[in-house]
Amino acid sequence: MPFRGAESTARSVPAVRQATAGEVAWIGRVLAEAFQAGPVAAWLVPDPDERLAISRDLFATVVASAVPDGTVHVTDDLSGVAVWRDRIRPAADPPSYRMRLLAATGRWADRFDLLDQLLLAYHPGSAHHHLAYLGVRPARQGRGLAGALLRHHHRLLDAARLPGYLVAGDPGARDRYQRHGYHADGCLTLPEGGPPLWPMWRPPDRPDRPGCGSGATE
Repeated sequence: MPFRGAESTARSVPAVRQATAGEVAWIGRVLAEAFQAGPVAAWLVPDPDERLAISRDLFATVVASAVPDGTVHVTDDLSGVAVWRDRIRPAADPPSYRMRLLAATGRWADRFDLLDQLLLAYHPGSAHHHLAYLGVRPARQGRGLAGALLRHHHRLLDAARLPGYLVAGDPGARDRYQRHGYHADGCLTLPEGGPPLWPMWRPPDRPDRPGCGSGATE
């Protein structure tokens, strides 16, 4: 989903590596900060006083379930994170995931469930990797971290001849992802005055152009 900010390749960026289980709580905080002001987060939890705490718990749950698969990548300064999902074969969430999700989202659980169902209906059925979240701490945005995270995984996808998929949550993110080789496949709008979303697809070997954005996905 969306990433925020603008990337500058003139500055050096940290290396990218796989996250470890001991970093889950910190990564949850990074993603929560990155998405705090985003339109999808505001629709999910309209009360700003609740949003950050809920987001921290939610992202920690998501990251904890993804780290064992080796598809959570971080910059080595832990300022940026990308959470990918391997959709080469049918995947199931851990048995406790649903209960933990409901516990984390509290009185807003219905909106999170609605979002999940809507995105599931649009999710492609062919083999691919799904970029679930891409986020950079606000103080570190604009330094090329998101682009570095994208290019790192795109090299893996291209070597395996696999496409990438994501959902952008604002027009700026959509346009920046397009510069990384993704193309929008229609548009859907969240109900109750919610923002538009753009499902996006990247075939293998689509070039990543330098200097194409940084920040967060949601």
